[in-house]
Amino acid sequence: MIKHIIITVVHKWLVLIAGLKKGVPIWQLIIHDLSKFRPDELISYSRYFHGEQTPEVIYEFTLACQRHYARNPHHWQHWVKDGRAQYIPSEYLDEMLADWEATAKQLSKPDVRGWFGKQEMNIHPVTRHTIERGFGE
Repeated sequence: MIKHIIITVVHKWLVLIAGLKKGVPIWQLIIHDLSKFRPDELISYSRYFHGEQTPEVIYEFTLACQRHYARNPHHWQHWVKDGRAQYIPSEYLDEMLADWEATAKQLSKPDVRGWFGKQEMNIHPVTRHTIERGFGE
């Protein structure tokens, strides 16, 4: 579990750096992903990423992800209501993009634009356009 806590702290640091460049308020960056330290997320994430992925572990991880998305508006999944994508306000969109950049850096995959283009995300058309415009498309 300590390994996962360290990875999460490093991620938060990378989000802070990327978010400040995007003008995300410092307080919003400080509280970014704090829910990942709650036992109902931390334990499931740690077991999934650093243990054996049994059906039970995968199920618990899926539930932890759902809780995380519900608690954190910087995830596009947070903005899907009854199967319909809602517009993501810019303050959360910028945090989401900083999150993606930090994750890409941690995974040594700097092509966030290419990754985004391959994902099937239920994102509001205006939000998608804003993201694509940010990538220079």
